[in-house]
Amino acid sequence: MVDMDKEKTKRLSMSFAVPPSPRSDDAVLGQGIGQEFQAAILGGLEAVKQNLRSKNASTRIAALRSALNYGQPGLELVLPYLNSPVEELQQTAYELLKERQEPQVRFALQYFSTQGINYTPLRKLLKVGKWAEADQLTRRLMARATQTPVEQMRGQQVKHLPQEDYQLIDRVWCEESQQRFGFSVQRQIWQKACAWRWHRGEAWCVFGERVGWRTPSLLREGQWKSYEEILAQAHHAPRGCFPHLGPTFGIYTVEALMNFKPVGS
Repeated sequence: MVDMDKEKTKRLSMSFAVPPSPRSDDAVLGQGIGQEFQAAILGGLEAVKQNLRSKNASTRIAALRSALNYGQPGLELVLPYLNSPVEELQQTAYELLKERQEPQVRFALQYFSTQGINYTPLRKLLKVGKWAEADQLTRRLMARATQTPVEQMRGQQVKHLPQEDYQLIDRVWCEESQQRFGFSVQRQIWQKACAWRWHRGEAWCVFGERVGWRTPSLLREGQWKSYEEILAQAHHAPRGCFPHLGPTFGIYTVEALMNFKPVGS
């Protein structure tokens, strides 16, 4: 009888035992950081995976940070978030990975600037020949790189573009268009136009006609085309037509970009 009473007492005390505290590499499931919530503690990578499916951004960010505690499997969970459409998640993944030297990480980061700007979406548009969409995305990326609201982006802001971002943009445009478009292509056409015409205004016109920004003066009095006209001709645009960047840019932008170092220099 005494033994039975001892066993009951043991079971009762176990039922009221304090749950173990989480380890530093455990994942905590909850409603968000800074909020009071009942947390369920799950050890291991499965908890990280579950937290990454959360609708709460703070929970997902915390899960990304803990994922790298689990070696290669955790790294493989973080890598796809470099291309997340959610900017907070993409930036978190970039910050976590930017100093790592694994070949797969360096490969994944090859189209990121040191500011954490991802040029992979631009490359994807160019790869399938969506020149007009790529031109508009280029403007948005340049606005971000120069810390300018996109609606305020003008040609004069181009001079504040970091050299690294200039070269990344030029690289993807040239590579994915087979040297048909890109700043380097425009540089070559601009330099020839300047060599043919000593007068600056005439050089502008020659360049504009070569890249399809201006109607040929042989057919009628040459006129500069609107941005809508240039986008409409995107699929049969002449060499050097893009990037154009929109109605607030143009020939002055080309001149400003000539001050940047070409890729490989």
